Amino acid sequence: VVGAALTEWLSIDRSTNEVLAKAIRADIESKLKAESAVVSRACALVQASLSDTVRRDIAAANLEKCAHCIISKLRGKYCSEEQKHATAISVYQRPHAFKFRYDR
Repeated sequence: VVGAALTEWLSIDRSTNEVLAKAIRADIESKLKAESAVVSRACALVQASLSDTVRRDIAAANLEKCAHCIISKLRGKYCSEEQKHATAISVYQRPHAFKFRYDR
């Protein structure tokens, strides 16, 4: 009797944990997709605000997908106007995401 009850309890607990794990995984994947979209939009905004010359240079260096690389390159290479623009954007990196804050 105890063995049957224990087996039933374990099977219920296992299936509950499996459902919970699948829900957590789906939630994490959803958040990662949303964050990826935010990063893509932020990169597009940074690129849209650059001059044509800078845009060509960034494309030639194959840095279009990395906002942090674009901003670092601007800070290190271009004229003071571009550097002012780059300094106005702070990039915060976490293990899996960028956060953009526009300083005023």
